[in-house]
This record gives sequence, C-alpha cells and structure tokens, in this order.
Amino acid sequence: SEHDALEFLQTLSEFPKPLLAAVEGAAVGVGATMLLHCDLVVCAEHVHFQFPFPRLGLVPEAASSLLLPLRVGHAKAAEWLLLGEPFNAHQALQAGFINTLVSNVELHPQAHQMALSLADRPPQALQATKALLKAPLLEAIRQSLTQELKLFRQQLKTQECQQAIKYFLSH
Repeated sequence: SEHDALEFLQTLSEFPKPLLAAVEGAAVGVGATMLLHCDLVVCAEHVHFQFPFPRLGLVPEAASSLLLPLRVGHAKAAEWLLLGEPFNAHQALQAGFINTLVSNVELHPQAHQMALSLADRPPQALQATKALLKAPLLEAIRQSLTQELKLFRQQLKTQECQQAIKYFLSH
C-alpha cells in the first residue's frame, strides 16, 4: 500500500547504521532511487540504471528529486529524470551516483569486503558519522518523500499516465 511504501522509504532514509548496496542486473525506478539512501554502492559493470518516471506519466519518488541533484549535480539529474533514458554503470560512476564499479565476478567479494570493513569500525563512531552526514537533509527528505508520493498518486489517476504506461508496456 501507499502507506507501506512511504514507511519503507522513511525507514530506509533514516536507518542509523551504514547501508551498503551491491547492484547487479538492472536498477529501474525505485530500484535506482532507493540507492540514493544507501551510504555505499558497489556495482557490477554490466548494470543499467533508469529513472523512467515522466516516460510513464509519473513523477520521481523516494526523494530522488531532492537527492539525485545533490549526488550528481543538477544537469545530470535533470537529464536522467526528465529524459528517463537508461544509463550504464560507467556513467553512474563518472557522475558520482555509485561508489565502486567492479566486474560481475568481483561484485559479491568486493561488497563482502566493504561490509567487513564497516563491521571492523567502532560502531558508535560509525553511526555518529552517518548521522552527521544525514542530519542537514533529514527534514527535507521527509518533506520530499511526502510531496513526491502525493504527486505520484495524483499522476497515476491521469489519462496521460495510463496512456504512457500502455505505450511503454506494448513496446
């Protein structure tokens, strides 16, 4: 449900421990936007990302309209969010969307090594550092999550959205 989605995203955005994502395959829509709430993202080289929201008659979600420009800059965020074209892992690394790019066979060992490194750090200092990094944005993220979800819900009901989704699924 909508409430569950908002609760999940709020929990993800406010989770006190460092979040590490290992990405393989395709990360489309929420599969890509949820990475903006992760502290470290390691990615296999053949991954493709896409924010297809306007192509589907929708608006971005998961506070991506706030977080993506902060992560990659306004120009790249506007390109990815407005045009909704797929981009590859090398482009994601170059833009600063992900931290580390490895071969497919190195993905799980690299993610495991990063997780071990995090686990080896003093936990209170690690969590306090994450809290310091996130503190300036917490309220803005909450507001963005709520506003995006409201607009997303409104757009789902539009004829524009229904036609765009039909077109997208038939091609």
